[in-house]
Amino acid sequence: MRAPRRKPARRKRLCGRGPPSAASIGTPIAWPWDRRLPIALRHPAAWEQSAGLVARRTEWPAMAKLAQRAEAGGTQVMVSSTAAPAAAPLGVALVGTGLAAAMHTAALRLVPGAEIRGVVGTSAGKAEACAQRLSLPRAYRDLDECLADPQVRVVHICTPPHTHPDLAQRIAAAGRNILIDKPLARTVAEADRIIAACARSGVMLCGLFQHRNIPLCRSVKTAVDQGRLGRIYLADCFVKWWRTDEYYRDSSWRARRATEGGGALINQAIHSIDLLQWLAGPVVEVAGYTTTAAHAIETEDVGVAVLRLAGGAVGVLEGTTAAYPGFPERIEIHGTAGSVVVDEGRRRVEWYLRGQEPRIEQEGVQQGNAADPAAVSPEAHAAAFADFLDSVRTGRPPTVDGHAARKALEVVEAVYRSSAQGGRPVYLPLSP
Repeated sequence: MRAPRRKPARRKRLCGRGPPSAASIGTPIAWPWDRRLPIALRHPAAWEQSAGLVARRTEWPAMAKLAQRAEAGGTQVMVSSTAAPAAAPLGVALVGTGLAAAMHTAALRLVPGAEIRGVVGTSAGKAEACAQRLSLPRAYRDLDECLADPQVRVVHICTPPHTHPDLAQRIAAAGRNILIDKPLARTVAEADRIIAACARSGVMLCGLFQHRNIPLCRSVKTAVDQGRLGRIYLADCFVKWWRTDEYYRDSSWRARRATEGGGALINQAIHSIDLLQWLAGPVVEVAGYTTTAAHAIETEDVGVAVLRLAGGAVGVLEGTTAAYPGFPERIEIHGTAGSVVVDEGRRRVEWYLRGQEPRIEQEGVQQGNAADPAAVSPEAHAAAFADFLDSVRTGRPPTVDGHAARKALEVVEAVYRSSAQGGRPVYLPLSP
């Protein structure tokens, strides 16, 4: 009589209790953003396995860095030819010729069904130079020529914040759907004008807050919504980055009130602010201070605030570009049943739930833009773009529509208002 086969023992992901160490990190989790997305977009490792088209590499140094980092990690930026949707490609045009446009180009090339039609710049010369640098098919003379292209269904606005309201109103009036890179605008009032213009024209509006598309962040959202942390009583957000003097000095619009509307909070910290209010918010009260500590700029490079959330939780917000050498951003949420630490910069989540061993979930691709603005991996952008194109095709609202994108901006503006009043509490929703 044969002896019964013994089942292999399950290997624990963490040994012992206490804070998890790097050695205890499990295998990277997949990117199951949405069943609508092809497998090539669900996890970077799938890019290597899928037979498809290699995304063109830009000559621009910032994006060359991104490509080098991908290769160093053994991952090629590829798109699956077999997973492309049956629907005809949607034409996408880019407005803007800077770093954001380069990132959008890299990410759009990962999205089956997205066809980059061309780019618009502040001049025909800048558009032509950008088109050559990024291997784009066309450089439009101006926005009017772009909007006259019948193949353009979606326009990505990748320009400084002060240009967003006018551009959005013109694009919406032409019947094109709009995606705006963060922030939606300089102020809530400007954002409301953009939202109204899109509603009048019956076009889709999407704000780019791609951190919501990171699978780890989505798993935390599910856990919070399901009550796995119990009653939330503390929710904190820390963005302690570093930017050089040259980063500001070489720009004609950064950290200027007239062109950006603010500094570290509205530019760098706003992604984490959006994530915090999405996970544990909404925010209903803010008391904050801003200061300029380490750079010769017009706006803040340090901003702090105490937050009160709708469910009764309180929290702390810290955002800076003066923390040398730059540290990974993180969000901490604490409830009666446990805690979770969302380490956005390291692309990992630490779980501390009552009755369970501490656990770490790690994704394969890590961010490094705490000190380098160009060190951004494109997969979260690609997920956001794929979601928006699906919205345009199906008519469903995008995951981050104009009203959703407005919320983080409202928190930032509340901090600015509070600081201007000596730290006096400001209540949301904001009054005009």
